[in-house]
Amino acid sequence: LLAYAESVAAGWDLRSGIIRGALDESNAPAWVFAELDRVDAYLSDKDVANLTDKQKGEMVGLMVRLSGPVFRAAIQQYAPGLLNVANVLPVLAFLGL
Repeated sequence: LLAYAESVAAGWDLRSGIIRGALDESNAPAWVFAELDRVDAYLSDKDVANLTDKQKGEMVGLMVRLSGPVFRAAIQQYAPGLLNVANVLPVLAFLGL
């Protein structure tokens, strides 16, 4: 688990960039982008190799917390075109989102 947490910390900029690049801010809850902003700002002057285990764990926890809203927003944004479905609610229900 520690190795995964270190991977999350080391790749935070990439993960944050992917989420920001893939989602329109109007499709996800505002807190998602606020949390990304908070962690991005916090890490801007930090060496991720020097983060404590607790800080790394909090980043993993945030990724877990973000996963539902990010997946939901991505499905709402892209499913109509990709899956050729007008109503994404059945897709979200099937996925438990």
